[in-house]
Amino acid sequence: MGTEMKVDIRNGKIVAVEDLRIGKKQLFLKKPIPIERYEELERVVSFIKEHFTDVYVEEWTDDELNKFLAECSPSQKEFLRTLAEKGVVTVNELMERIRSIGVSITGGRGIGAIAAGIVRKIRKYNKKEIFEKVSHTEWRILPEYQEKVREFFERQKRTMLHS
Repeated sequence: MGTEMKVDIRNGKIVAVEDLRIGKKQLFLKKPIPIERYEELERVVSFIKEHFTDVYVEEWTDDELNKFLAECSPSQKEFLRTLAEKGVVTVNELMERIRSIGVSITGGRGIGAIAAGIVRKIRKYNKKEIFEKVSHTEWRILPEYQEKVREFFERQKRTMLHS
């Protein structure tokens, strides 16, 4: 059945399942399970992994996304604007862009702090994250949000030019 589970067995009972996760949450057995029930356990774990997640998140509506973006701090907006314009962006590019709006920032930790602040806001909305870290040096906006976020900043720019 797909990938095989790794289990620890003692005295004919399953006492632990290695790396039993739902999303990012590690799960543990409450009590040992008889070895005869291994296949049942495997089916249940497979079903749960396929159909459940560790956090309930909803898709963004356009209005919710626009409201969220409007509430972001200037450095958060610049972070998201840069991702929306370029797709995948290096930490150095992000630092350069954020410094260009007058925000003092040093190193990847500063970028990480900005990203963490955005994620905290997203979680308050109970919505899907709109970007991700793809390596130690790169971030990207999720493709399904790139155009919507870019359009938000384009509208914001036009509004500022006409005021």
